[in-house]
Amino acid sequence: MKAIGLDIGTSNISGVVVDLETFDTLVTISKQNDTSLPGTHTWERLQDPDKTAGICISILDELYNDFSDITSLGISGQMHGILYVGGGKAKSSLITWQDERGNLMSADGMTCAQKLSKATATPAASGYGLVTLLYDAKNGSIPPDAEGICTIGDYIGMVLCGNKTPLLHVSNAASLGGYDLESGCFSENLPCEINRNLLPEVLNGEKIIGNYRGTPVCCAIGDNQSSVFGSLGNGSSVLVNIGTGGQISAVSDSPVKYGNCGLECRPYIGGKYLSVGAVLCGGYAYTVLYDFFRKTAKMLGTAEPDELYKIMDAYAEQALDNKSKLTVDTRFQGTRDEPTLRGGITDIDTDNFTPGALCLGVLEGICNELWELSGNIRPPISKANPLTASGGGIRNSKLMQNLLRKTFECEIIIPSNHEEAAHGAALISYTFTKLPCLCDR
Repeated sequence: MKAIGLDIGTSNISGVVVDLETFDTLVTISKQNDTSLPGTHTWERLQDPDKTAGICISILDELYNDFSDITSLGISGQMHGILYVGGGKAKSSLITWQDERGNLMSADGMTCAQKLSKATATPAASGYGLVTLLYDAKNGSIPPDAEGICTIGDYIGMVLCGNKTPLLHVSNAASLGGYDLESGCFSENLPCEINRNLLPEVLNGEKIIGNYRGTPVCCAIGDNQSSVFGSLGNGSSVLVNIGTGGQISAVSDSPVKYGNCGLECRPYIGGKYLSVGAVLCGGYAYTVLYDFFRKTAKMLGTAEPDELYKIMDAYAEQALDNKSKLTVDTRFQGTRDEPTLRGGITDIDTDNFTPGALCLGVLEGICNELWELSGNIRPPISKANPLTASGGGIRNSKLMQNLLRKTFECEIIIPSNHEEAAHGAALISYTFTKLPCLCDR
């Protein structure tokens, strides 16, 4: 027996087939998520949900052509962002988690992110679904035929199953902001501009929402939760993930309350909770430097070198022996709590102002930003226990792995299965295939 997991990332969409006897990934298909759309404003970050659905279906068709004994299908997807839906169809673009409209200052001197956070006493940042909804409501930007909102994972689940309305797992619902963990529903204190009729139905636990090609489909799970579920299993309860973004996550049996320390508590799987510290750049900070070198090559009239990331890593490794190092703050896009913060490069002298030192400084900066978040996380990190590390930014770079060991002062374990979020979605779907299908209600 086998299960399929589908992960809809910001940059890539991946599908995996997992053997349910060995729990190994048998095959992986990844395709670029080239669905970005130009916005009217510079602060918009949009993607085409129907083009995304087409990529997902093409991946699934390839996997079904190779395997006939598929028992379940799980979905994971980028969290926080929303699209408007109605009658089982998209009524807008996907407004992604990177969208910046929630940071725009209103006439009263507050942003929509600040207003939602203040009203509900819950963390909220630009890109969170209800922050976007609040901004659109205040500015008359909600499509007139919209009947609700959902994340991209929920939309793909709805399309695959032919449902008319999205059904949200609590991990995706809470990612929208304004969600009360204790009551298990959206806050009663949402700003009055938000039309509660647009809020999605939130499921009580992990449920089967329908069928695709005769296969039970589990409700979409947040990519953070799916990645943790697909990665942990070695006794570790803490995961560091570096991909486009970056997170440090710790599983607990009960919710943990955090102040303004960059951490938040999220719903997890099976009634458990996940403490999460998320950085906005993460691996993207290295991509910014990569683009800088590409533009430099163009400025000098030379061709972009092949395998530029490997070249950057090689020069960074050479810089390890330098006595004088650059210090790089990789908060290039601020933080969720302080979106106007920006990064910086300090400790520059005549010896360390080199490409290699800059590469090393950015990689160390990514590690340090996650390390600073880890100081308050619960359960706490123990130096005596290994740290599970996942994501392409770690898996594809031996140097990053060594820097994490040095920064966290402990051994790291990298899961054998790639595409951790898709792998986790497959395992979650199999766990809950025996539940009644909600489409039979």
